[in-house]
Amino acid sequence: MRGYTERHHFVSKRSIRARRSHVALKAKRFEELSEAEHRLLFTPLSRILADERNLVTLTPIRHHRVTHGFEKLSLDDVPQIREFAAEYALEPALERKLAAFTNRA
Repeated sequence: MRGYTERHHFVSKRSIRARRSHVALKAKRFEELSEAEHRLLFTPLSRILADERNLVTLTPIRHHRVTHGFEKLSLDDVPQIREFAAEYALEPALERKLAAFTNRA
């Protein structure tokens, strides 16, 4: 038996929502949106959150430790995260996450 595991979003739901709000304001000001920003704005949030490239499988204890900043993830834990961030215009959120909560190894 493998044991109980949980899924952790590398780029958090809160960060994705904040970025969507920023892009929505940009659209309201009639500023031009990139293809990735358009995808972020018009793809259902549930679909973005379900994207496997943004998910890491962790034990409950490690999930708690990562979520609350006691332990840092490595980019090796989420190899396709840059591709995911580029597809949905989430590079700013990813860079903040990398600066604060990861080992860049």
